[in-house]
Amino acid sequence: ASCWFQLGTAQSKLEDFPSAAHAFERAIELDEQYAVAWFNLGGAHLNAGHLHSAAQAWGEAVRRFPEHKLVSVVRADYDWLVGAASE
Repeated sequence: ASCWFQLGTAQSKLEDFPSAAHAFERAIELDEQYAVAWFNLGGAHLNAGHLHSAAQAWGEAVRRFPEHKLVSVVRADYDWLVGAASE
């Protein structure tokens, strides 16, 4: 899982967000409790322009890990994202 996560991080830095999302999804398949992979999956989808998928990933991340420090970061953008994803 950590190898897929690292690949996703590298692909994000290269701005290959669809590939990054795929890598984060693979990390999550191997470890559903990989909190940062869930949050980064939402970010990769957002940066790829896939608002609905970003909202789904971040919603699941917040639901699974309500005490995680990244929840506050997501919540800063989550309200507008949910509205944009439903359009």
